[in-house]
Amino acid sequence: MGTDGNILAGQAIVQARLVLDGNTNVKVVEYPRSLKNFDSYNSTVIIQRGQERKEYPIGRLIKFGSNLRVVEIASLCTSSNQGTVFLAFETPSVAATEGFAVIRFSPGAVDVQAFPMANQGRIVISKAEPDKVELWSATGSASQMDCDACKKHYAVQDCNVGPQSVECKQRSGPGEVLFPDRFMGARIEVR
Repeated sequence: MGTDGNILAGQAIVQARLVLDGNTNVKVVEYPRSLKNFDSYNSTVIIQRGQERKEYPIGRLIKFGSNLRVVEIASLCTSSNQGTVFLAFETPSVAATEGFAVIRFSPGAVDVQAFPMANQGRIVISKAEPDKVELWSATGSASQMDCDACKKHYAVQDCNVGPQSVECKQRSGPGEVLFPDRFMGARIEVR
């Protein structure tokens, strides 16, 4: 940060490095900048597989995702060269909005997909079925969202990680009323 409180321009910050298999590496890089009323972190997932390099800007994968930075990672490996990695991102200024992405890899392919944004939420993954994911998100008015310590009503979406996209459907029923701090230390829960 500069003396004016803004992010110094031109930075590239590696926030995470992962080795998926002997031929595939992942980096989560931030390209932060200060804008008029907020900071943008422009997190990008970079996959290097052999000589091939692909970049997946979170701002393009998740609507309004340019403000997000990575805060948690969970890896589920089904074999030494195949598995799934989940990434949790948050808005750093208020930590009230989360975005989630999934990286699936096998000897033949690597893909990166994203889930819809969540408010003070989390994802729940089953070890037995990592393609079936619960997305928890607080609902309510803006004033309710501003209170980090207040109980919130949580709606759950059941998401299916398909070959080309993540499809989520709202679960029927009233959901649960919970304190958001239950999720702040573990935005990714693996059961």
